[in-house]
Amino acid sequence: MFLEHPVYSAALAIIIGMIFLRYTGQDQSWIIIFASIAPDIDYLVKIGCEFFSPLPLPTFMHGDFHAIPGLIFFSFFIALFFSNAGIKFKHAFFFSVVGYSSHLVEDFIVHPPHFNRYLYPFDTTLYGTNILSDVPDLIVANLETLLIGLILLSVAIIIRVRIEPDWDIVRYGNDGILACQKSIKRLMEGK
Repeated sequence: MFLEHPVYSAALAIIIGMIFLRYTGQDQSWIIIFASIAPDIDYLVKIGCEFFSPLPLPTFMHGDFHAIPGLIFFSFFIALFFSNAGIKFKHAFFFSVVGYSSHLVEDFIVHPPHFNRYLYPFDTTLYGTNILSDVPDLIVANLETLLIGLILLSVAIIIRVRIEPDWDIVRYGNDGILACQKSIKRLMEGK
């Protein structure tokens, strides 16, 4: 379901960013899209632990980062990271929480009731609803879920362009890329 998360979160980010811009004069809502992918980094951690660690490490399962403690930790980390690019900590934290949460909500809707442990490591109860059926594919949950996401994204873009005729989705994406580059550069310089 890797593809659906950025699609759904982009629709959410475009609308939240428009509202945020109106009240704060800033729009860093692209952080929502970035954060929506974060819970699935447990795949990378699992691979890293299995293949590259000379020491025995705890076993990770897919879904271990799909939890509220992961949301808090990641959002705090991302807020610190983007504060290096001059983004206010509280704004980056808010956008990260929204993005990470959107991933958890999407998985809750798509996956069966025995899939995610949202309170892990404090509670190992598995949750899910399977409202939109899931197929065992890492890229796309199913065509219906993707189609709904693309429709929501299209509607969000139309609304934003209608209200802000000078808004540009390419510039919006470039703002996110430039902020990431700026944060990485400042971290490398030790600032």
